[in-house]
Amino acid sequence: VVIDAPKKDGDCGDKIADAELLIIKTGYTKVRAEDTKKYQYNGPYLTPEVAQYLIDNFQNFKFFDIEDMDLSVLYEKDVKVNKVVTAPLRIEGLDSSQVTIMAEIEVA
Repeated sequence: VVIDAPKKDGDCGDKIADAELLIIKTGYTKVRAEDTKKYQYNGPYLTPEVAQYLIDNFQNFKFFDIEDMDLSVLYEKDVKVNKVVTAPLRIEGLDSSQVTIMAEIEVA
């Protein structure tokens, strides 16, 4: 499920209730062309409290992320995700990093 951010309280709970994968669309891609330093160093993120809320309240989630590249081509079509593969950077002593996500999809 892809949702646009920000949302008001209660706006998307029903939409994501049964989702296994959640991508939060921030619209931050426009910053990439306008201010590369800001894009590189000040990107959107989930706070620990938000991540914990999602874990506690949406038991079907296998993973969730914030998109930071332009996926708009997928938003305009009926897309079925068949398989998702993640490839995070494995750096000793680092608890988070960028990740490459690949998906096998069917476009209706």
